[in-house]
Amino acid sequence: MTSLGLFVTECVLRGQKHTFEFEIVEASQQPLLSGSTCERLWLINFTISADLNIIDNVQAGPLSKEKLLCKYHDVFNAPVESVPGEVHFELDAAIQPVQCAPRNVPVAMKAATKAQLDKYEADCHMISVTEPTDWISNMVIVKKPDKLRICIDPKHLNRALRRSHYIMPTLEDVLYKLPKARDFTLVDARDAFLQCKLDEPSSYMTTFWTPWGRKRWLKLPFGVSVAPEVYQRKQHELLMGLSGVEPIADDILVVGCGDSDEEAECDHDAKLLALMVRCRQVKLRLSIKKLQFKVPEVCFHGHILSSTGLKADPEKVKAVLEMPHPSDVKGVQRFVGFVTYLAKFLPRLSEVCEPLRRFMDKDTIWHWLPKYDAAVREIKQLVTQTPVLRYYDVSKPVTIQSDSSLYGLGCCLMQEGQPVAFASRALNPTEQNYAQ
Repeated sequence: MTSLGLFVTECVLRGQKHTFEFEIVEASQQPLLSGSTCERLWLINFTISADLNIIDNVQAGPLSKEKLLCKYHDVFNAPVESVPGEVHFELDAAIQPVQCAPRNVPVAMKAATKAQLDKYEADCHMISVTEPTDWISNMVIVKKPDKLRICIDPKHLNRALRRSHYIMPTLEDVLYKLPKARDFTLVDARDAFLQCKLDEPSSYMTTFWTPWGRKRWLKLPFGVSVAPEVYQRKQHELLMGLSGVEPIADDILVVGCGDSDEEAECDHDAKLLALMVRCRQVKLRLSIKKLQFKVPEVCFHGHILSSTGLKADPEKVKAVLEMPHPSDVKGVQRFVGFVTYLAKFLPRLSEVCEPLRRFMDKDTIWHWLPKYDAAVREIKQLVTQTPVLRYYDVSKPVTIQSDSSLYGLGCCLMQEGQPVAFASRALNPTEQNYAQ
């Protein structure tokens, strides 16, 4: 057959976009797709024995992003399925079920909403309901940059749901593990809640109104009060035993540690490959758009993790600097509350904030003076000078430097002469009268 040329085009299957190169030949034959193309489109799936998975641990040189995406294309490109296990909701038997009256959907959003509902049904995330159900909630439509998100408004159901009381991890649970961190990869679980399947009784509890009849979720829906705890427990169960892998909500951080760049990169690659193998085993799908691969610093839950230490997020610093001077009591409280988020980076924060403390009291009368403007300016100046904090190392001794003034107490936790964290608090009127 004579080749007439090549062209590159984009194909869309199950909502996923793929770019392929096609060759045009002079023949009256059916179009053909190669095996690798079929595998990328998830039309076929090759499986190998567990013994051959040992090959995953062998790498010819450092791992690259291209190698990762090629080897584990199913983890990033395959349709969202269900991870092992089902989610069950427990109800308080003393609370009666509620069937809400339906709400209208704005005419301008009906077509897009119907298309999104149809997509969710095609992807087996929800299903239509015709039989009577005890619970009926309303639908909530949330506009995202590239799509609509369908949620429910289960305010009555949330009152009846019993929490599982699972401890949610925080950044502080991760930082002490990073003294030798040099390489970071951040991955995001794609449509995280929609990877968790509901059992049938729980699914019927999530029934909700649409203009096209009632639907019920087959997967964990957005809006349910217990969903974050349920999902965090599921993440920990799925990724249990993986060293250097830290999941918080739908973000999964992989950390490479070592005394040299080469050692850290080797450590990082091994941990990331172990995560990929586990994701493939449990069918946990990741977002290719949000992948940050082997970077020296990464934004993780409002802070910058880097090979040199912990940094304040520049976006949060910028937000503080761009905040206007408060014009009412609520404005002062918002400003101080936002700045407090950066407290670990700010020495003397309580002392600098002292003039504004009077606005923290309930029923304070608004009366703005020049000294309050000066305090706001000084706080903003302090925010521009946030230092890089050292990661706490449990194997090294600590030093605490403390100081006090008429209005507050402050301290700095240090290791090997470098700050790990700053802390301060204001003195109340009674404490200000204590002898120093």
